[in-house]
Amino acid sequence: MSASYLELERCFRQTNHGRYEQAGALSDHVEIWKAENPEEELRQVATEIRRLVSLSFTKGNKPLYYRDIQLLTLNPELYYSFIPSIFEELDIPFYLDEDRQMKQHPLVEFIQALFALDNYYYRTSDVFRFLRTELYIPKQLQEDTQDWQKARDKYRWIVDITENQALAHNFHGADWTREQDWRLFNFDFEKEELIDTENTEVLTNQLRNNFRNDIVSFFISLKAADTTKEAIIIFYQFLQKIGVEQQLIYWREQEIVWGNLEQARDHEQTWASLMDLLDELVEIYGKILLTLTFLRKYYLAGWKILHLVKFPRLLTKYKLTH
Repeated sequence: MSASYLELERCFRQTNHGRYEQAGALSDHVEIWKAENPEEELRQVATEIRRLVSLSFTKGNKPLYYRDIQLLTLNPELYYSFIPSIFEELDIPFYLDEDRQMKQHPLVEFIQALFALDNYYYRTSDVFRFLRTELYIPKQLQEDTQDWQKARDKYRWIVDITENQALAHNFHGADWTREQDWRLFNFDFEKEELIDTENTEVLTNQLRNNFRNDIVSFFISLKAADTTKEAIIIFYQFLQKIGVEQQLIYWREQEIVWGNLEQARDHEQTWASLMDLLDELVEIYGKILLTLTFLRKYYLAGWKILHLVKFPRLLTKYKLTH
């Protein structure tokens, strides 16, 4: 490491104690810039990085690559939101040395929404919070369409229709768990006549019956478990049955096609972490029976301390860390 960097480090350390005395020159290695805001500051830095790399490839200079450059900051939250747009605009490849909390992943939202269904007895807001995670798409719909993207698009359309009708008719609670189909009544006040809702009834009841058969029946089975190990097995089989892992695989493959390898890896890591949490539960509490409330809190606590760790895809990328 050069003497200038060691001198700079000594400056930072000793200045905190108010006793720094400069022992070496830094003028050739340290520049002080002034910027109006963090975005403009970062843009100036990016422009300088591009200039230095381009200049290094002129005759007689030692080539400088993006991988040779590292940007350090003590406040990454201030700058990270500007980095993608600015660096992509200047065509500078980069890698953010950043861990994101796993609780932000849709699988975590799916599990939170799932337990909220039983905890608050199928509030309409919780039902659609769960459905809109799109990690549950009824098997019947997938089998009818064969193509998962077409199935997803049709599912979104049916969910939108069902939500409109559920809100209009104030369906909640037992309306989601009963065997009887919904009866829909829509009235055209201008024409003073009932609107034909036969097709809408078919679609909404198809989704509601799939939901009741898959989700409501799951909680019945889960509550009948005698031990935590048995409950975890039921939970795992439920995830497989409704196709959660398969949906994550679809998402991963789509991200790979789009070139988003970090996002693709996120789906793998989150599913693997869930499996680790389930194994841990069985190992520690397998022979006793835990309440659903405890299981829900255990999952939430586990997600909060887990992070999605990102690794650089290419060694030629410019790295930003803190």
